Amino acid sequence: MLKRRSATTAGVIVLLLVMIGVQVIGQIRVLFIDETQTFETSLRLEVLARRLKASGMFVISAQLSIPEKPWEGEAYQCAVIVPDELPFIWLCSAGTDAVLPISLQQAKQALTEAIIAAFQGLRVVLGVDDDFFAFLWSAHLLRLGVLQEVGTLELE
Repeated sequence: MLKRRSATTAGVIVLLLVMIGVQVIGQIRVLFIDETQTFETSLRLEVLARRLKASGMFVISAQLSIPEKPWEGEAYQCAVIVPDELPFIWLCSAGTDAVLPISLQQAKQALTEAIIAAFQGLRVVLGVDDDFFAFLWSAHLLRLGVLQEVGTLELE
């Protein structure tokens, strides 16, 4: 049953990316932070990440906890935090949609739709414009250097 759902979800994600018609120059770097303890959620994220990578629009990395120390690697344009035991997924970025480049706004919309499809209504995606916790996590990740600052946003 999970394989059938995964196949259906994968098809929906690809279709959504095509339908939205995201016009992105380059690729969006996304960090998935999976704090869950369930196999099903981790599997959903794995399938989602593979499908997003296959679309060619996204470069995906993942880890199991929110960073607490200054980031030494390359910064990301978005981070997706999947907390354990909460019905939310926080989509973090370096600012509200009003200050982000249009291409990143479109990529965030495509990413949001893909996450919604992957989780089939089990979780709600909240961004900086929607939720104070997403705003706080974004500020934290920006301060550590995990997220790229708005003035330096460049796509690969």
